[in-house]
Amino acid sequence: MAYVLTKAVEERQRFMVLSFINRVLPAAATLCALIPAVAGFGADTTSVDSVERLREVEVRAFAPRPGVLASVPEYTLSSETMLSSGVTDIADALHRLPGVNIRDYGGAGGMKTVSVRGLGATHTGLIYDGLPVSDSQNGYVDFSRYQPQNLQSLSLIVGDDNDIAGTATEAASAATVRMVSAAAAVLGGEKQSMLSAFVRAGSFGMVNPSFCAAKSIGVNSSASLAVDYMHAVNDYPFTLVNGTVTTRERRNNSRMNAVRSEADWAWKATAGVEASAKVYYYHNGRRLPGAVTLYNPESHERLLERNFFGQTLWKGRAGERVRWQAAAKFNWDASRYRDESPSYAGGKLDDRYYQRQAFASASALWSINGHWSTSIAADYNYSALRSSRGYRSNPSRNSILTCVSGRYRGGPVLAIARLLLSHHDNSLGRDATRLSPSVSFSLRPWEERLLFLRLSYKNIFRMPTFADSYYGTTGSPELRPETTDQFNIGATFQCGRPGAMFSGVFTADAYYNKVQDRIVAIPRNMFIWSMVNVGKVRAIGVDITAGATVCITGNHSLSGALSYSYQRVAPRTDPSAADYNKQVAYTPEHSGSLSVTYENPWVNFVVHGTGVSERYGTNSNQPISRLKGYTEWGLGLFRKLQVGKCLLTFRVDLNNVFDTQYEIVSRYPMPGRAWDASVAIDI
Repeated sequence: MAYVLTKAVEERQRFMVLSFINRVLPAAATLCALIPAVAGFGADTTSVDSVERLREVEVRAFAPRPGVLASVPEYTLSSETMLSSGVTDIADALHRLPGVNIRDYGGAGGMKTVSVRGLGATHTGLIYDGLPVSDSQNGYVDFSRYQPQNLQSLSLIVGDDNDIAGTATEAASAATVRMVSAAAAVLGGEKQSMLSAFVRAGSFGMVNPSFCAAKSIGVNSSASLAVDYMHAVNDYPFTLVNGTVTTRERRNNSRMNAVRSEADWAWKATAGVEASAKVYYYHNGRRLPGAVTLYNPESHERLLERNFFGQTLWKGRAGERVRWQAAAKFNWDASRYRDESPSYAGGKLDDRYYQRQAFASASALWSINGHWSTSIAADYNYSALRSSRGYRSNPSRNSILTCVSGRYRGGPVLAIARLLLSHHDNSLGRDATRLSPSVSFSLRPWEERLLFLRLSYKNIFRMPTFADSYYGTTGSPELRPETTDQFNIGATFQCGRPGAMFSGVFTADAYYNKVQDRIVAIPRNMFIWSMVNVGKVRAIGVDITAGATVCITGNHSLSGALSYSYQRVAPRTDPSAADYNKQVAYTPEHSGSLSVTYENPWVNFVVHGTGVSERYGTNSNQPISRLKGYTEWGLGLFRKLQVGKCLLTFRVDLNNVFDTQYEIVSRYPMPGRAWDASVAIDI
């Protein structure tokens, strides 16, 4: 905006412009109205000699960062954040999020499952490029199949997402990890094309090249192709303690070769209608070192995993107030486990498992007015398992989920309510139908401050997996679903603005979770175990995060991120039981992460660390099952260079700098000191 003002009031006008930027919009509008009056008071605007024209002043609103407005805890790591904070793999990325407990079996490509706030890995859902990823056999997702360099963003949402236009399945998990692929920027229309090549190599025979290309085709469509390959020997050394004798050993039989490829298409079919499709294939042939066993370092286990899925997602509008979405997906998963041992008949074991899943979803959102909106979503999921061993008559399940949601957004208040109706029809065992409510509320007490208070409650239930119900002699077809109640109260405060000398975001949440009919394995004798509903578990915890950036000069800045979690997760079934009120197995009471990054014109430097307190391998917390707490530190150097149209990113990392020996899963030692280096080219 430009104004013709006299020199006599020029300084006063500048002061008022600064006040304009720092006040809220209603006050600023009033100020703008007063400026011309002040400018004209006592001045002769008809005299050309007594006036001058000031340059144009641009005023921009200060918008909150993503996740700040959410009515439930939400944490996001963008691709830039993962680079600058020294994230080296998907497990490292997940370790930076509060309340997350990871089961990591060690080494590049080793299986990694995620439990949030002590609820178990089966309560954590994954949404990849808009649609859910699931495993009906085991109920959890192996996150080792994904690499951070192939992601545009990774988010953790505890409770229900604020977007009520999604699938009903998204409302059926206690927590959701949402991943968006790197090609989404082109597919979403943010860029016209992208060509990215990445090569990483490191300790213990790790080589990881990847390639991604995406391009707009014409005006209304775009396509992408991504291929990722990882090879690792994983023969890292570890310290073995046997009584008073300590020896240095090496993991063996740990080699893996994994290929992941996916092709995407996106287009605008007609006015207001957008569609996307994805074809995905994953292949991993690996050797399994197994748990460390004294005097028997040999292992002959093999695991072959293959996964294929195809999905399509359509979005559109019907008028100005109605949005709709339709999706379909088919998933095929196969695994083959082989082992050699004299304990097997014929000296060999060869187990094969095949899963088939078909998914369809439809939803519609109606914006009633500027404050109220409502939606309905209905999902159908068919899953079937076929196995060469131990599964009774190849089980299958038909599931129908219907979710009705309402949202109010007005002034400082955001309120969301959901009601999820779930029906599961099993070919074997009992069927289940359940109604699950959830509510969440966010309040901004002061208009001039970015402080948000939130309160939420969510009830869900988890159906037993096929392994829980039908595996060999341990499964029980009569298992009841687990029922979970989640309560959360928290706050988020954002200060400063991007580009200012100081800016930061701080969050704090306290929660209470209660699980009924928890599914646990109990021994019938030394050799036979059985899955039963006997468990009640209570979880109390606190999650705290802080992230801040200090701009020292125009080219120098310091940024830091901190997360801390306290979790007290205890069985509460029988006061006379050995595990009553003891910490649940593999759940640390204290965990956290820290990263500090110095960015400059030469080489950027980052130091980061993660740590957890002691844990136990059994619910009864027997001293023999105690796992020591640990902290692991890493260092990283990275630099970006623009060469013509190419952006080069060079990176070197030193992980576990102090060569800390620790275990996350009992008798599965983690790697010690290791390095890796990478080069990425983006066009």
